Amino acid sequence: MKKVFQNAKLQVKMKGQDNPEGVTRTLSNVAENLTDAQIAIIKNFMQAITNDAVSEMKQTVANKLEMEPASAE
Repeated sequence: MKKVFQNAKLQVKMKGQDNPEGVTRTLSNVAENLTDAQIAIIKNFMQAITNDAVSEMKQTVANKLEMEPASAE
């Protein structure tokens, strides 16, 4: 059995004057292993285009399993 990377998403929760409770924005198809520098770039970009503040970020990685057939003995 082998684990193969399939997909990654980044959920960004943002709060602001128009969204005091916060709103979650999802970015699909991000890299599997984001660095701290890449996360900082995304955070700064999202804050710049929305005028909201990032309150939380969470990455979800989905993998698929490739199973090899059992050998017949």
